[in-house]
Amino acid sequence: MFRRRARLSAARVAASVAAQDERAFDADFVVGVALRCHQALERARASRDWRPLEAVIAPGLLEQLRAGWSVRNPAVGPRTLQTPRVRVVSVENTRDPTAARCVLELGFEGGVSPLSGQLRPLRALEYWTFRRDDGRWKLAAVDASRDAGHHWDERLIADAADDPAMRSEAVFELAADDAVDDPALASGLVSAGAGVRTALADLALVDERFAWHVVVLAVERCVGAWTAASEHGAPGPLLALASESCTKTLLHPPGAPGPVVVRALRVVDVAPVTLRARSHPVSLTVAVTLRGKLAVRTPDGNGLVRGSARRRTTFTLRWRLAVDAQRPSGWRLDAVASGWLDRAVS
Repeated sequence: MFRRRARLSAARVAASVAAQDERAFDADFVVGVALRCHQALERARASRDWRPLEAVIAPGLLEQLRAGWSVRNPAVGPRTLQTPRVRVVSVENTRDPTAARCVLELGFEGGVSPLSGQLRPLRALEYWTFRRDDGRWKLAAVDASRDAGHHWDERLIADAADDPAMRSEAVFELAADDAVDDPALASGLVSAGAGVRTALADLALVDERFAWHVVVLAVERCVGAWTAASEHGAPGPLLALASESCTKTLLHPPGAPGPVVVRALRVVDVAPVTLRARSHPVSLTVAVTLRGKLAVRTPDGNGLVRGSARRRTTFTLRWRLAVDAQRPSGWRLDAVASGWLDRAVS
């Protein structure tokens, strides 16, 4: 109980500090957004008019609601006029406004859950994640209390200057200034039979993008973008760093009945596997070990087919990175090994 109270107090303070940069982070403002979103959901549930929801719900979640509600017919549930109890749990005031997010705890006394379309218990907690979209907060994800433990461990970012992404951006900018445009020069530095780490170290002498710390930061940025795209239900964050085919494979793998859901991912280890220095563009395959929540949802987004939204698991993927000066990190996530989902959730 003490830990909970301390977290809620710290989150509210973080919201107050963040509001000095952007009023939208003010706790009372965000709570008001959540209450208006709740009212819009109640009205839409009865009327099936989706247009008002487009202003308050992210596209991915809205598609889930459309698919789920068309099957479960939640309009048969009684409409409630309650005002839920709302508390701020997490605040991320990022340098990139589109990456900003807030997580709110909503306490209900019955009513109908927006995702399940079924009556809630008499006392129920739900965790609503809001992300910035077109300059406004939009509901991106709804987690039941049993699946929301990771929100209490998320880092509070009250000041955009404390955003960890700023450090990686500075590293990427320095690496871009040191980049070599001539691929033949890079390939000529790698001797036949050299190990991957040795070859990367040789290339880093003339092109900082090949320095191992830059590669690791690029991988971490891709992992964060994957989590953001999954939570937002839209591929935009990941498409900024990855190819279209790779983005589709990570979010909607071939053969999966529904979208992949990842939450609270962190990088455990990154290991080099192969380097193709004489290809154009130069490519690097790495084994990325991650820990977090991994699951596959049903097409309507309500149930789970595989994996768990509650327990964390450790799994390893093989990613191919390709040098790409047009990407923020200087690297493009180009491909993921086929069958990665079967190995990750086996």
